[in-house]
Amino acid sequence: MMFAKFNSSRQTPDVYKRPPTQISDVTWRSAQKTLSRILSTLSNHPNVLMLRFTTRACLLCAINIYLLNSYIRIFK
Repeated sequence: MMFAKFNSSRQTPDVYKRPPTQISDVTWRSAQKTLSRILSTLSNHPNVLMLRFTTRACLLCAINIYLLNSYIRIFK
């Protein structure tokens, strides 16, 4: 399940609309801000062309783990 897509031409995240879950707005906005900060930092990195594919996979995995942990906390 992927919630964000990396658009390499603009170097910014395209975040899909919020999934229909019990995640709070604060958590969702926090995840979006964190992703934006990470991607803006990486877009200024000198080796960004070499890191692009690895970074995309790592970020998508990290976002999914973060959201999964949020789901678990909500339904505990």
